[in-house]
Amino acid sequence: MSEELIISAPQAAIIKCERGNYTLTTPNGGAVELKRDRDFGNPKKANGDPIFPKPILYKSGAEKIIRDFKLLDRYTVESATEDAENGFFAYRVKCSLVAYNPATGQEIVYCEGLGCANTRESKTGNQSGFDGANSALKKAKKRAMVDAAISLAGLSSIFTQDLENDAFMKGADEITKLGPDDAITTKQRRRIFAIADQHGMTQEQAKTWLTAQGFASTKDIKQKDYDALCDKLEAMEGK
Repeated sequence: MSEELIISAPQAAIIKCERGNYTLTTPNGGAVELKRDRDFGNPKKANGDPIFPKPILYKSGAEKIIRDFKLLDRYTVESATEDAENGFFAYRVKCSLVAYNPATGQEIVYCEGLGCANTRESKTGNQSGFDGANSALKKAKKRAMVDAAISLAGLSSIFTQDLENDAFMKGADEITKLGPDDAITTKQRRRIFAIADQHGMTQEQAKTWLTAQGFASTKDIKQKDYDALCDKLEAMEGK
């Protein structure tokens, strides 16, 4: 079954949904293929129902949209709280999507997105203060980019953004009771494979990658290694 929608947005994008995937036609005539469970997705409850009313646009999907619109992403840290004494760091980042004019050297801002993150979110686990700060800053940057991409193409009626971390990482109390040398939880292990899937890796390929990082099994990954490992996996280029 196929359906076509005209999205009311400054860029007048056209979305075609077929077999659970989306094709976005941009104003310049390009076509972006967004694949379910790789560029977007919706975690399931135990009974099989989706957790959220709309699927989540992943980082890889946002990057595809921005690239096909032939825009550049620029980032500004709008506010930062860095309390090293108490190990708390929080960031608010703005992502500006701009078109560069080589003739004039000027950049024209098409749209902007905002993202916030801090080291007391449930995902952060038991990182040291400054490691957690690095993860929070990267997370805020990613959230801002996804927010900007959704706004750019007028996709807010179809996608939401960056709830996957919370979906996989519910149960902050479980994590805060663990020490840095304790093994990661089942939910954390699932999230590692979910990130790998977003980048086009099979479960076996993900296991091979983990072995190359020095972990024969996800059961060998400790809390203190978890966030850095997720960041490294998220930074990988998709297949």
